[in-house]
Amino acid sequence: MEKYLLFSGLLTLVLMLDDLFLFHEQVLPIYLSVPKPVVIAAYLLIVPLHFVVFRRELIKSEAYPLIWACGFFAISLFFDLVPSEYLPFIWRLKNYVVEDGAKLLGILAWFVYFSRLSMTALAARRHDTQNEAIALSSDVRVP
Repeated sequence: MEKYLLFSGLLTLVLMLDDLFLFHEQVLPIYLSVPKPVVIAAYLLIVPLHFVVFRRELIKSEAYPLIWACGFFAISLFFDLVPSEYLPFIWRLKNYVVEDGAKLLGILAWFVYFSRLSMTALAARRHDTQNEAIALSSDVRVP
């Protein structure tokens, strides 16, 4: 579980920094000549691969918030990638609201999932530590 949380934290950090500094829209395409679709494709490979590698931990967890997060991120990505001229007029006005709103809900669901998972892992570790301490203290015999 520790490796899953560590690599999930690193993935979250990369996605957060990309969103904050717009690596996929400005930094990589302009300064490193990496096209935006290539960066998006890399993320679309890395995230599912991460979940496949840690599928046992994912199956053990209550993954509903994570499923919601991925759905909201998919909606946000759709509105980010589809040019606004292909959308009906009303959607052009609401495009940023829908895109950023879906992203915000995705971030919130992502946070809920990993917060709950981290608290559960910490509680389990604390419980195991207490059981070990009890076992050790019961082995000590006072003459």
